[in-house]
Amino acid sequence: MTPPDADQPPLSPEVEKLKKQLLGDRKSKAFIPLAEEYVKAGLLHEAALVLEDGLKEFPAFITALVALGRVCIQLDDTPRATEVLQEAVKISPDNVLAHRMLARLYVKEQAWEAAKRSCDMVLFGYPKDEEMLALKTEIAPHVGGGTPAPPPLPTRKTTPPRKPEAAPPPAQAEAAPARGPSAAAALFGAAAEPPPTMNTAATVKPVQGSDSKATVSPTAPSPGARPAARTKAFQLQNLLARIKARRKS
Repeated sequence: MTPPDADQPPLSPEVEKLKKQLLGDRKSKAFIPLAEEYVKAGLLHEAALVLEDGLKEFPAFITALVALGRVCIQLDDTPRATEVLQEAVKISPDNVLAHRMLARLYVKEQAWEAAKRSCDMVLFGYPKDEEMLALKTEIAPHVGGGTPAPPPLPTRKTTPPRKPEAAPPPAQAEAAPARGPSAAAALFGAAAEPPPTMNTAATVKPVQGSDSKATVSPTAPSPGARPAARTKAFQLQNLLARIKARRKS
C-alpha cells in the first residue's frame, strides 16, 4: 500500500490507527474506512491511492469499486471513474449507486443508449427518482429518434350502468279446473249423465173439507237412488197412501 505524502499535516488519531492496521495486515479491509477519513479531510488523491491499493488485494470488492468511482468523479477523472463503475456493474448488475453515477457519466459523454440503460436500472428499483426521471427526459430525444410522447393521462375506471332488473311476470291466478263431463258422458254423450237425484220419500197431507182423499206431495228422492228404483218406490208409497186413506174413510 502506498502511504500518503510525508509532508502532509498530522491527521486524526483514527487515521493513524487505520494506517498501522493496514501496515500490519495487507489483507485487512481497513482501507475502506481509511479512504473515507481521507475524503472527509479533503485528501482525494490519498483516498484514491488507498482504494487502488486495496483493490489489488480484493479486486471484486463492490464497496471499494463504488467508492473509487465516486472519488474519481470528484477528481474529474471521467475515464477512470467510468472504467471502475463498469467493472462494478459487471460484478453486481443491480447496484443502484454504480448505475446512478454511470448514468451521469454517460450523459456527459453523450453515450445515450448506455445512459438510458443505467437510468432504467435505477428507476426499476426507484420509479420516482426525480434525478433519473429528469435524465431520462434529456436522453429520450437521442434514443429511438424523436421526442418522447407525453405520459398517458390516468384513465378513470368506469363501471358499466347497471341494467334494470326485469320485473317478475304477474302472478297468474290459478284457474279453477272447469268441471267437465264425467267419463261416461265423455264416452257416450250427454245421455250418460245421470238425472238430478230426487228423494223418493212422499208426505201425505189430508185435505180438509174434501172426500178425505189425500194428496201426495213427492219429496226429493234420496241422492243415492237409481231412476228405476226411485219410480218403484214412489209408486209404492203412493199406493200405500191411498190404502191408508181408504181405511180411514
